[in-house]
Amino acid sequence: THCISSAASDVYKRQNILILGRFYAKVPLGESRMDVCLRVKQFFGTIQRDATRHGITDLIIVSHGVTIRAFLMMWLHLTPGIVILLYYFQKQT
Repeated sequence: THCISSAASDVYKRQNILILGRFYAKVPLGESRMDVCLRVKQFFGTIQRDATRHGITDLIIVSHGVTIRAFLMMWLHLTPGIVILLYYFQKQT
C-alpha cells in the first residue's frame, strides 16, 4: 500500500486546490470530484439499459455524500459552481 505523510498530504492538497480549484483537485492517491462525476455519468447507461431490459421502474441508490452530489449534478445538469454552493449552504443550515 501507499503511504503519504500527513504534512505532505496537506501541502499537496492545498497546492492542488489553489491551482485547480476544489472541484478538480485530486486528493493524494484518490480522485477529484470531477473524476467521481465522470464515473457516475458512465453509470447512467447501466441504469437505463437494465431498466429497459428488466422492466425496472423504481430505483433506490445508496451512497456517500460526494457520490450522491455527483449523481445529482450529472442527472440535473448542474455546474460545479452550483453544486459547491449548495454543499456549503447545506453545511451552514
